[in-house]
Amino acid sequence: MLNKRLEVIWSLVDSSSNPMDLGCDHAYLAIELSKKCNKVVASDALEGPLDAAKNNIKNANRNNIEVVLADGLDGYRDYIDTLIISGMGGLSMIGILDRHRELLPRFKKIILSPNNFQEEVRRYLVKNKFIIEEEKLVKSSKFIYQIISFIPGKGGYSDKEYYLGVKLYKEKLANEYFSRLLKENEIILRVLPKYKFIFKKIKINKKIKYLHEILSKIT
Repeated sequence: MLNKRLEVIWSLVDSSSNPMDLGCDHAYLAIELSKKCNKVVASDALEGPLDAAKNNIKNANRNNIEVVLADGLDGYRDYIDTLIISGMGGLSMIGILDRHRELLPRFKKIILSPNNFQEEVRRYLVKNKFIIEEEKLVKSSKFIYQIISFIPGKGGYSDKEYYLGVKLYKEKLANEYFSRLLKENEIILRVLPKYKFIFKKIKINKKIKYLHEILSKIT
C-alpha cells in the first residue's frame, strides 16, 4: 500500500510513539502506523482527501486513528509526540511549524520530507532546539526525495551540512542525488546575466564547491 517514500517514513516512526500524519491525504501511512503504534492522528485541511481517508480507515478496520479536519497544527492532540509532514514545500512546512512554535517542545521526534528548501528546514529546526537524528534518500519515479528525522537537542552544523545534510552522503542514492544538484547549480550559474546577481552567484559557487567536495568523498 505504501510507496517507497512513505515506507521509509514509516520505518523512522518508533512503535512506542503516538504520531500525527499532517496532510495525511488518503491516510495510507496512518493506517500502516496504526498497526504498530497505540494512537495515530490523520489530519488534513481539505475535506475531499479526508473523506477518502475515512473510507480507507473504515475498510482497513482500524479503530485507533483519529481523523481531524484542521489547518496545520490546529488539529494537534495532547497525546501526540511525533509529527510527520511529507510531500510539500520546505517553506510551507516551516510556516506550519512556526504558527504553532509553542508546540515544538512537545514532540520527541519530527519527521519531514520537504520537496525543496531542505537547507532552510534544517536551519529552522536546529534554531528551535532540534538536531538531526537520521537522513534518507528515496527515489520515486524520476525524483529523489530527502527524508529528515529530527529529535530534541542542542547543536549546530556547518553551512555545508545544512545544505547537503549530515548523513545523506552514506545513502546509496547519494552519488546520483548530489550529481543532479551539481548539474542544476551549474545550469543556474550559466543562465544568470554576466554582471548581475553577484551575491547569488557567490552563493551558488559555494554550493558547487560543497558538491564537488562531497562527490569526491563518495566516489
